[in-house]
Amino acid sequence: MNRKIFSATNRCKLPLKSGQAGFTLLEILIAISIFSVGMLAIASMQIMSIKGNKVSLDVTEATNVATDQIESLMGLAWDHVDISVSGNPHTATVGQYNITWNVTDNAPIDNTKTINLLVDWSEWTEWGAKQVSIQHVIPRIL
Repeated sequence: MNRKIFSATNRCKLPLKSGQAGFTLLEILIAISIFSVGMLAIASMQIMSIKGNKVSLDVTEATNVATDQIESLMGLAWDHVDISVSGNPHTATVGQYNITWNVTDNAPIDNTKTINLLVDWSEWTEWGAKQVSIQHVIPRIL
């Protein structure tokens, strides 16, 4: 049984087995609908991922700002106004970040200063508080 696949009237004539047919239009529409729902789910996951990355970036930058501020306070003289109890609360601003710190003398032990530093920013996120806090103890070297 030798059938011609190509003929002059029909360029590509493939032999079909009995009972074999293509997809119906309804089957194609259902498949496209299912595919579209899946793609929408993937798109929403991507959006959430981008938002999460932005929050992570902000927290990392705020932590860097906080550690930079602590390191600069550690280099000050013992009686400097920025690490004195009389100036509480101390404030500063770096870019979008607001820095606030309080100093406590002789806590947790004598001849130390404890700095409680808080960095916050005003950008809205759906994950709650937008702040980073660090506590550091500076010893008085006699």
